[in-house]
Amino acid sequence: MNYAPGFDPRPAALRLANAWARGAVLEGLPENERPRSIQDGYAVQIEVQRMLDEPLAGYKLGMSSVAGMRASGIGRPAWGFMTKPRVHRNTACLPAPPSGNILMELEVCFRLGDKVPAAGATPAQKLASVECAYVGFEIVSSRFADRLVHGVPSFLADDVGFCAYVIGDEIDRSDWLATFAAPAVINLDGERYCENAQAEARTDPVEALSLFIDEAASTGLPLRPGMLITTGNLVASKESPSKGFFAGRLASHCVGCTIE
Repeated sequence: MNYAPGFDPRPAALRLANAWARGAVLEGLPENERPRSIQDGYAVQIEVQRMLDEPLAGYKLGMSSVAGMRASGIGRPAWGFMTKPRVHRNTACLPAPPSGNILMELEVCFRLGDKVPAAGATPAQKLASVECAYVGFEIVSSRFADRLVHGVPSFLADDVGFCAYVIGDEIDRSDWLATFAAPAVINLDGERYCENAQAEARTDPVEALSLFIDEAASTGLPLRPGMLITTGNLVASKESPSKGFFAGRLASHCVGCTIE
């Protein structure tokens, strides 16, 4: 990963890795450690992953909708790493994150098959080489007290706010395209929490997957059989300090978890 001459990603990475390990919340990065560009932010993130030394489960995508990509200024989905200890089974019970605030995202998650999709192939060709798809929850909770005030490079450095992932029902391959386009909702303790995202605010899972595969090839990110790639939010975003049982539904496919 290339970054600006003179920028050392290690001090910021050490600070963020320590926050991950200790469950600490940071007000921000010191001025002299702060990434200034997209490349700097990713360079910090890669160092954080190395310092944590947790086995890689795959990648999370964020800001993946047309509106999200436009707002980020990146022009493609942002990516972060997911580690195996932070990926959970359906109906998992998880502690509230240190910041207390969560963004619960209902997403489509792909598992790569034996043949990793090739860069430059059509979105349909890349999708054909995926082994399986699931509905899932990404729990976004930044190491920063306020994830919105530090800018996109710092958000990338902070692993695009990744906290945990919950894998729900597998989606039958014959239903993939219809399910990916179906309305999505999240309930909290039986009451409506998040509504279906509309138009440019909703992620297209196939397009997000395709863009990321090309990005991984161009930046040298490892893609291996069995890795998970979760593609981005299908519901209207709502950040809150909520606890309780979250139930997500995409067509007839469900995922649930409890935040204590």
